[in-house]
Formats: sequence, structure tokens, C-alpha cells
Amino acid sequence: MVRLGLLPSWSAIYGDEIRRVVGSLYPDLSVLIFDLRHDEAIRMITTEEVDLAVVLEAGEDAELMEALACEQMYAVSSSVLPPTMSLAQLSAHHLVLTTRMHPDHRTLHEHAHKTGVPLRIILEVDGQKTLVKALVQGLGVGVMSKNGARAEIEAGILHASAVTEPRLTRSIFLQRSARTRLEFAREFHRLIRSVARNGPGTIRQANTGETRCSEIQTQSGKS
Repeated sequence: MVRLGLLPSWSAIYGDEIRRVVGSLYPDLSVLIFDLRHDEAIRMITTEEVDLAVVLEAGEDAELMEALACEQMYAVSSSVLPPTMSLAQLSAHHLVLTTRMHPDHRTLHEHAHKTGVPLRIILEVDGQKTLVKALVQGLGVGVMSKNGARAEIEAGILHASAVTEPRLTRSIFLQRSARTRLEFAREFHRLIRSVARNGPGTIRQANTGETRCSEIQTQSGKS
């Protein structure tokens, strides 16, 4: 059995497909999925409570540095938004974000600092599930992957606007515990990347002409 940590949005969208693909290729191998926030996944990789985890930062293994996928980031609100929004336009809104330690927050802060755009942050919350609840309540505008609020957006409860000029993206990586063999992790990296590439939603294969992670992200390994 492999213990696999997935970000909540990935667990909801790709969890069953990952199990199916692994089961078809390796009938004797079962997959136990843990629905984990980024910080929880990093902790459980370190303590070896999970074998592999899909997270928002690259680990130390050079062979796992290639991103599983690159996700477009969106401004998300209970109010109707235009299809796209520049960072300067985003700065006019009251922002509700994940905490400053979260990679999504750091990505936004790095882009804002680089372009000299001030951010009007009025509330920080501890994770995307809490963020979605705050946005549904109309507390402000959040910045996140559309997959993190897929159900609410499809139901028309929330509205999303792609953040462009500059394009805001985040990279998704696979990390392994110290006891997990690199060869095993590489194979799972290949399988999960294939599922993300061929599955539903807004996720695109990383490092293609369609969607590329920004220079600041690929250099730092952060999203």
C-alpha cells in the first residue's frame, strides 16, 4: 500500500482516477489517499506518515523537480467579475487570502512586490476551505486556483477572473518521504502527471506552450 497525500482540490478531482490508474497497472498495490493542506502534507512527509505527497513546493530530489502541473490563479468573489483581471485591478479590491506562510500568498506577494502593486489585505485564513467559506459570505476577493472552489463556481455562488498582466500561476510538485525509494516516487510522478494532463479541469501539463509557470516560480521552486 502507498500512502498518498493530495491537496484537497486534487483529491476531489483526481483521487479516484489516480486509484484507477494505479490499480490497472499494479493490481496488487492499493492507494490510501489523505486529503491534506500543503503544510499538513509537508509535516506528514517529514514524519513519514505518508509516503508521497502532492504539494505546492519542490523538494530536494532533483529528479522530482519538474512540476506535475501548472495552475492558473484566479480572483474569486461572490460578486460578478470580468473574465480576466490585471494585478493592478486586483489591488483595488479588499483581499481575503491564505496566511502569509502559504505558498499561494507568497506567490501573490512576490508578484505584487516585483511590480510595485500594493495589496489591500483585510483578512488571512488558515486554508482554502476556510477561504472559500469566507468568499461565499462576501467578505472580499480571494486569490486561488479555480479548482479550489470548483463546485461553488460551477453553481454560480462564486465567480472567477483569471489574474493576468502579469499572469499569476502556481506549480504543483510531488515530494517523497525519506523511506520511499526514488524509483518508486519517479513512477508515481509519471502516473500522477499523466492523470493531471488528461483529466478534467483547468490544470494543464507543466512546461508546455499552453501554460508556463512564471520565472519567479520556476527559479524559486515556490508557488
